[in-house]
Amino acid sequence: MTAIVKKAKSSTLAARIERAAQMAYVEGAGEAAISKALGVKPVTVRDWKKRPEWDAAVERLRRSQEAYVLDRLSNLTVKATTAIEECLDSENDAVRLKAAQWVLERGNHFTGGIPPLAPGTRLGGEVERFMRLVAIDVHQTQ
Repeated sequence: MTAIVKKAKSSTLAARIERAAQMAYVEGAGEAAISKALGVKPVTVRDWKKRPEWDAAVERLRRSQEAYVLDRLSNLTVKATTAIEECLDSENDAVRLKAAQWVLERGNHFTGGIPPLAPGTRLGGEVERFMRLVAIDVHQTQ
């Protein structure tokens, strides 16, 4: 193997180790933990951190990680919304009621409450039935 090939392999390996150090740093590992895990001296990690390209690489990794988390959260939100919608359509009254309560509680948290209905507004059958159940429950507890 020529000296140029050996040097190229060596620099590629060093770049991979430094990249692993950057990833560990983004995950919250300290210099000592990084140096121990990667088999390099702590001073090497400190030297890497002093380079301007270190900060740029770490920032790119953080943005990439943040984008991944936001994408994953978005996908899970769609899945959770579908599950709640399925519960709202359940044949089981208790499941439907619990799902409706959950949605209304979260909705009130974000909207500050549901505005009152305009006079003469007719409620749907399910809502009227729910209101009667609540009225009966309130009456029984008094």
